Amino acid sequence: MSREFDYAMELKKNGNVEEAKAYFEKAAQGGEPEAYMELARLAVPEAGEHYYNYSKLDVTLLPQGYHKTEFEYYLKASELGHTRAMVYVGIAYKQGYPVNRDYDMAFNYFAKATELGDDYLAPYYLAECYENALGTEMDENAAVLYYTMCAEHGNIPAMLALARIYKEGLGSIEKDEQKSTRYFFMSGIGRN
Repeated sequence: MSREFDYAMELKKNGNVEEAKAYFEKAAQGGEPEAYMELARLAVPEAGEHYYNYSKLDVTLLPQGYHKTEFEYYLKASELGHTRAMVYVGIAYKQGYPVNRDYDMAFNYFAKATELGDDYLAPYYLAECYENALGTEMDENAAVLYYTMCAEHGNIPAMLALARIYKEGLGSIEKDEQKSTRYFFMSGIGRN
Protein backbone atom coordinates (compact mmCIF):
# COMPACT_ATOMS: atom_id res chain seq x y z
CA MET A 1 0.00 0.00 0.00
CA SER A 2 1.13 3.53 -0.71
CA ARG A 3 1.88 6.19 1.88
CA GLU A 4 -1.16 8.15 0.66
CA PHE A 5 -3.39 5.13 1.23
CA ASP A 6 -1.99 4.45 4.70
CA TYR A 7 -2.38 8.11 5.67
CA ALA A 8 -5.95 8.17 4.30
CA MET A 9 -6.81 5.10 6.39
CA GLU A 10 -5.46 6.82 9.50
CA LEU A 11 -7.48 9.95 8.71
CA LYS A 12 -10.61 7.86 8.16
CA LYS A 13 -10.02 5.98 11.42
CA ASN A 14 -9.79 9.33 13.25
CA GLY A 15 -13.04 10.57 11.70
CA ASN A 16 -11.50 13.00 9.21
CA VAL A 17 -13.40 11.52 6.25
CA GLU A 18 -13.25 14.48 3.86
CA GLU A 19 -9.48 14.77 4.08
CA ALA A 20 -9.20 10.98 3.86
CA LYS A 21 -11.15 11.05 0.57
CA ALA A 22 -8.57 13.42 -0.92
CA TYR A 23 -5.73 11.05 -0.02
CA PHE A 24 -7.68 8.02 -1.24
CA GLU A 25 -8.10 9.87 -4.56
CA LYS A 26 -4.32 10.41 -4.76
CA ALA A 27 -3.67 6.75 -3.97
CA ALA A 28 -6.27 5.67 -6.52
CA GLN A 29 -4.69 7.85 -9.21
CA GLY A 30 -1.43 6.11 -8.37
CA GLY A 31 -2.99 2.74 -9.24
CA GLU A 32 -4.01 1.56 -5.75
CA PRO A 33 -7.14 -0.62 -6.23
CA GLU A 34 -7.92 -0.71 -2.51
CA ALA A 35 -8.15 3.11 -2.58
CA TYR A 36 -10.97 2.82 -5.12
CA MET A 37 -12.67 0.33 -2.81
CA GLU A 38 -12.46 2.80 0.08
CA LEU A 39 -13.81 5.60 -2.11
CA ALA A 40 -16.73 3.34 -3.05
CA ARG A 41 -17.39 2.63 0.63
CA LEU A 42 -17.37 6.35 1.37
CA ALA A 43 -19.58 7.25 -1.62
CA VAL A 44 -22.80 7.03 0.41
CA PRO A 45 -23.43 7.39 4.14
CA GLU A 46 -24.82 3.84 4.45
CA ALA A 47 -21.74 2.21 2.88
CA GLY A 48 -20.48 -0.66 4.91
CA GLU A 49 -23.88 -1.66 6.27
CA HIS A 50 -24.58 -4.88 4.43
CA TYR A 51 -27.89 -6.55 3.83
CA TYR A 52 -28.55 -10.13 2.85
CA ASN A 53 -31.25 -11.14 0.40
CA TYR A 54 -31.39 -14.92 0.19
CA SER A 55 -33.76 -15.22 -2.76
CA LYS A 56 -32.83 -17.87 -5.30
CA LEU A 57 -30.96 -15.55 -7.66
CA ASP A 58 -29.85 -12.73 -5.39
CA VAL A 59 -27.60 -13.34 -2.43
CA THR A 60 -26.59 -9.73 -2.16
CA LEU A 61 -23.61 -8.48 -0.23
CA LEU A 62 -23.44 -4.93 -1.54
CA PRO A 63 -23.71 -1.84 0.61
CA GLN A 64 -27.17 -0.37 0.90
CA GLY A 65 -27.60 2.68 -1.30
CA TYR A 66 -25.42 1.12 -3.99
CA HIS A 67 -25.46 3.54 -6.90
CA LYS A 68 -23.57 4.84 -9.92
CA THR A 69 -20.69 6.49 -8.04
CA GLU A 70 -19.92 3.33 -6.09
CA PHE A 71 -20.20 1.29 -9.28
CA GLU A 72 -17.68 3.52 -11.05
CA TYR A 73 -15.18 3.12 -8.21
CA TYR A 74 -15.71 -0.65 -8.13
CA LEU A 75 -15.27 -0.76 -11.91
CA LYS A 76 -11.95 1.11 -11.65
CA ALA A 77 -10.74 -1.20 -8.87
CA SER A 78 -11.77 -4.23 -10.93
CA GLU A 79 -9.79 -2.92 -13.90
CA LEU A 80 -6.75 -2.95 -11.58
CA GLY A 81 -7.36 -6.61 -10.71
CA HIS A 82 -9.25 -6.29 -7.40
CA THR A 83 -11.32 -9.48 -7.24
CA ARG A 84 -13.99 -8.32 -4.76
CA ALA A 85 -14.54 -5.28 -6.98
CA MET A 86 -15.02 -7.65 -9.93
CA VAL A 87 -17.66 -9.49 -7.91
CA TYR A 88 -19.46 -6.23 -7.07
CA VAL A 89 -19.40 -5.16 -10.73
CA GLY A 90 -20.74 -8.58 -11.72
CA ILE A 91 -23.54 -8.28 -9.15
CA ALA A 92 -24.47 -4.86 -10.53
CA TYR A 93 -24.78 -6.33 -14.04
CA LYS A 94 -26.69 -9.34 -12.72
CA GLN A 95 -29.18 -7.21 -10.81
CA GLY A 96 -29.42 -4.45 -13.39
CA TYR A 97 -28.61 -1.71 -10.90
CA PRO A 98 -27.15 0.87 -11.32
CA VAL A 99 -26.38 -0.33 -14.86
CA ASN A 100 -28.51 -2.19 -17.37
CA ARG A 101 -28.92 -5.89 -16.62
CA ASP A 102 -26.42 -7.89 -18.65
CA TYR A 103 -25.98 -11.53 -17.67
CA ASP A 104 -23.10 -12.00 -20.13
CA MET A 105 -21.13 -9.20 -18.46
CA ALA A 106 -22.03 -10.53 -15.00
CA PHE A 107 -20.85 -14.02 -15.94
CA ASN A 108 -17.58 -12.65 -17.35
CA TYR A 109 -16.81 -10.67 -14.18
CA PHE A 110 -17.62 -13.64 -11.93
CA ALA A 111 -15.52 -15.97 -14.11
CA LYS A 112 -12.53 -13.60 -14.08
CA ALA A 113 -12.71 -13.12 -10.30
CA THR A 114 -13.02 -16.89 -9.81
CA GLU A 115 -10.05 -17.49 -12.11
CA LEU A 116 -7.91 -15.16 -9.98
CA GLY A 117 -8.88 -17.35 -7.05
CA ASP A 118 -8.62 -15.15 -3.97
CA ASP A 119 -12.29 -14.32 -3.34
CA TYR A 120 -14.70 -17.09 -2.39
CA LEU A 121 -17.75 -14.96 -3.11
CA ALA A 122 -16.93 -15.04 -6.84
CA PRO A 123 -17.39 -18.81 -7.36
CA TYR A 124 -20.77 -18.61 -5.60
CA TYR A 125 -22.08 -16.18 -8.20
CA LEU A 126 -20.43 -18.16 -10.99
CA ALA A 127 -22.25 -21.26 -9.71
CA GLU A 128 -25.55 -19.34 -9.80
CA CYS A 129 -24.87 -18.41 -13.41
CA TYR A 130 -24.22 -22.04 -14.34
CA GLU A 131 -27.24 -23.29 -12.40
CA ASN A 132 -29.64 -20.77 -13.93
CA ALA A 133 -28.09 -20.32 -17.40
CA LEU A 134 -27.28 -16.64 -16.80
CA GLY A 135 -24.79 -15.48 -19.41
CA THR A 136 -23.81 -19.07 -20.16
CA GLU A 137 -25.29 -22.47 -20.89
CA MET A 138 -26.74 -24.35 -17.94
CA ASP A 139 -24.10 -26.66 -16.51
CA GLU A 140 -25.25 -28.32 -13.31
CA ASN A 141 -21.88 -30.03 -12.79
CA ALA A 142 -20.06 -26.70 -12.90
CA ALA A 143 -22.67 -25.23 -10.54
CA VAL A 144 -22.08 -28.02 -8.02
CA LEU A 145 -18.30 -27.71 -8.41
CA TYR A 146 -18.31 -23.97 -7.64
CA TYR A 147 -20.93 -24.20 -4.88
CA THR A 148 -18.80 -26.94 -3.28
CA MET A 149 -15.69 -24.76 -3.54
CA CYS A 150 -17.54 -22.02 -1.66
CA ALA A 151 -19.09 -24.38 0.89
CA GLU A 152 -15.64 -25.69 1.77
CA HIS A 153 -14.71 -22.12 2.69
CA GLY A 154 -17.74 -21.61 4.93
CA ASN A 155 -20.13 -19.93 2.48
CA ILE A 156 -23.57 -20.63 3.99
CA PRO A 157 -25.63 -19.70 0.88
CA ALA A 158 -23.52 -22.21 -1.11
CA MET A 159 -24.20 -24.90 1.50
CA LEU A 160 -27.93 -24.19 1.24
CA ALA A 161 -27.78 -24.27 -2.56
CA LEU A 162 -26.09 -27.68 -2.42
CA ALA A 163 -28.66 -28.92 0.11
CA ARG A 164 -31.44 -27.82 -2.27
CA ILE A 165 -29.78 -29.31 -5.36
CA TYR A 166 -29.22 -32.68 -3.69
CA LYS A 167 -32.74 -32.65 -2.22
CA GLU A 168 -34.46 -31.91 -5.55
CA GLY A 169 -31.90 -33.12 -8.07
CA LEU A 170 -30.74 -30.89 -10.91
CA GLY A 171 -30.24 -32.13 -14.45
CA SER A 172 -27.66 -34.91 -14.26
CA ILE A 173 -27.20 -34.37 -10.51
CA GLU A 174 -29.32 -37.03 -8.85
CA LYS A 175 -31.21 -36.62 -5.60
CA ASP A 176 -29.13 -37.58 -2.59
CA GLU A 177 -30.87 -37.11 0.76
CA GLN A 178 -27.69 -37.85 2.72
CA LYS A 179 -25.72 -35.10 0.96
CA SER A 180 -28.69 -32.75 1.18
CA THR A 181 -28.98 -33.26 4.93
CA ARG A 182 -25.21 -32.94 5.42
CA TYR A 183 -25.05 -29.55 3.63
CA PHE A 184 -28.17 -28.35 5.41
CA PHE A 185 -26.62 -29.12 8.80
CA MET A 186 -23.24 -27.72 7.73
CA SER A 187 -24.97 -24.40 7.11
CA GLY A 188 -25.94 -24.19 10.77
CA ILE A 189 -29.59 -23.66 9.90
CA GLY A 190 -30.44 -27.30 10.57
CA ARG A 191 -29.17 -27.10 14.14
CA ASN A 192 -31.23 -26.17 17.20
